[in-house]
Amino acid sequence: MAELKGTVAVNETAAPIEAQPPPLRKGGDREGWHTGNQVRQISSEETLNQLHAQDLLDPAVVRIPRIHAHFQTNGVHYVVMKYVDGEKRESIRDLAMIRTIAGIVNYTHTFTRDIPGPVNGGACYGPLWSEDDRSALPTKEHLEDYVNSGLIRNVGKFTVATTPMVFTHLDISARNLLIKGSCVWLLDWEFAGYFPRSAEIATLRLDLGKDPANWTSITI
Repeated sequence: MAELKGTVAVNETAAPIEAQPPPLRKGGDREGWHTGNQVRQISSEETLNQLHAQDLLDPAVVRIPRIHAHFQTNGVHYVVMKYVDGEKRESIRDLAMIRTIAGIVNYTHTFTRDIPGPVNGGACYGPLWSEDDRSALPTKEHLEDYVNSGLIRNVGKFTVATTPMVFTHLDISARNLLIKGSCVWLLDWEFAGYFPRSAEIATLRLDLGKDPANWTSITI
C-alpha cells in the first residue's frame, strides 16, 4: 500500500486520486470522482470488513465492490470504490435467485476461525447486539455468557464450545444486493465478522419479521 499525505491508503494498482475530494452529492455519494469509481462515506470498521471480504471471497461465487483507496478527512472516513451498475430489487421472490443467495451464504460460512467477533476485533455491532452496551466478545466463553444473559429461563443453554466461528455478513437482505444478469454483488459489510451460523440465521429471521412478503422460505 502507498500513503498519500498520511491520510489516504491507495492500492498500488489503483489510478492516482486527488488529496482533496469533491463536494458530496445528495445521498452521501461522490460519484464519478474518476471513471468507473465512486466515493462513499462509510465507517472504518466497514471498510476493513469489506477489504477482508474482497480478499477472501471468490468473485465467481459472490462479488464485492472493490475498494481502491480509503482515507479520512475532518474525522470522516471515505472509500474510493468501484461503481457497480446493477439492479437493486425491493424484494427477492425468484426461487432461482434465492437459491443463489443461499449458496452465497453457505459459501461464506466455509471460512472459519476460532475467535468470535468482528473481523478486526473490538466491540460487536448490529441488530443482534445491544446498542447501549457494545461488548467485545474475544472468546467463545464471552459469547456464550452474553447470549445466555439475555435468554429467558427454561429455554436451554446457548453453547458454542465445539461450534466453528464462520464468516458471516449479518445483514443479508434485498437492500444489500445488486443483481446484474447471473452475478450477485453483496453490499454493506458493516456488521460482518466471525460468529456461529445461528447468528446469520437469526438476522435473516429478524429481517423476515419486518416484511415476510419480501422473502420466500428456503433452507440455509
